[in-house]
Amino acid sequence: VMFEKYAVTIKIEATAMIEMIKTALVPACAHDLKTYEGTGLGGDRAALYKALEAAGSNLESVAAAMPHDGDEAEEAHYCSEKIVPAMAAARKICDQVEGIMEKGIYPFPTYAEILYGHH
Repeated sequence: VMFEKYAVTIKIEATAMIEMIKTALVPACAHDLKTYEGTGLGGDRAALYKALEAAGSNLESVAAAMPHDGDEAEEAHYCSEKIVPAMAAARKICDQVEGIMEKGIYPFPTYAEILYGHH
């Protein structure tokens, strides 16, 4: 039961992360890039945003490859060994994106807003 609960939880979290990257972050990245179009500014945004898109695609592929043969221990181990590291890699890039994207474009509350927004 614990293996099954763990695997289901990780799969839900991975699915949510994939959706957030594909439907909110990548479009926001495109919008942010347009802000800098033709200015010679923007630094390494384009490369970072491509890395985010690639990390999202990788996570989607890894999550889709999860075994579904009924072996709950195998599924839990797959989550631990494959999905969680892919999520961590994507999260690292998401944190970098949050740090450089224009505040008004970033589609989610920042850590600071979550922690200190009530003051």
